[in-house]
Amino acid sequence: MIASSPAWSSHTKCACSRIGEFACAKFSLLHSKLSDDSFSYSERHSSSACSRIGETARADFSLRYPKELRMADSYYIRRAVPGEEKMARDMVIRVKKAMPEDQQEWFSIDNLDEELSDFRQGKVSCYFAMKRQEHGEEPAALFFTEIPGLTEHNLGHHVGFSEEELRRVVHMDTAVVLPEHRGHGLQSRLMAFPEEELKKAGFTHLMGTVHPENPYSHKSFEKIGYRVVWSGLKYGGKPRDLMEKDLD
Repeated sequence: MIASSPAWSSHTKCACSRIGEFACAKFSLLHSKLSDDSFSYSERHSSSACSRIGETARADFSLRYPKELRMADSYYIRRAVPGEEKMARDMVIRVKKAMPEDQQEWFSIDNLDEELSDFRQGKVSCYFAMKRQEHGEEPAALFFTEIPGLTEHNLGHHVGFSEEELRRVVHMDTAVVLPEHRGHGLQSRLMAFPEEELKKAGFTHLMGTVHPENPYSHKSFEKIGYRVVWSGLKYGGKPRDLMEKDLD
């Protein structure tokens, strides 16, 4: 999504939440295959203190990532870590409740608890877009991906994929952007973020669904190269367009 690597200035000390420090300390174990733009901090954090582990992690990152590729705005994207399920759940429910009545059909959260359970078990990946603040950070958006394999709910069945093609499908699943953070292209950036990693792992078919009357999600998909390959009823009779992007 963001074609930039982490930028680290001499002001590497910043205020972190307990989970933020945990993520930094565990980065090498949990995120060894992530693309290089997983973490980015601005000079505005320079007056705050980090734990010794957090400082060590940042010092290591500053040696490995070029400064000139810093993000242009105050958002950065990272993979979620165990323990952040409640934050993810609260974000999704908040967005769902805020939707107008005539748009409720656009967004189904019937499988949210199952999705979070799969995340805890490592079957689903979750990514957060975080907003850097003067004294910390706050979540702005999230995105789930799933590798369905040869299961019956693999979206590739709708377009007649062979068994080999089905194995190379990734579902671009639930994506939400909190209302106060809209207008920054976060959904598209989140969806594009894991592409390089997925391509290197051999996945070539990215697929997701969107309500035909949802212009915002349609635009987010189309902006990064997706196209409609099937239309019909899914998720208990709800109309959906199936969007696909090939990484070949």
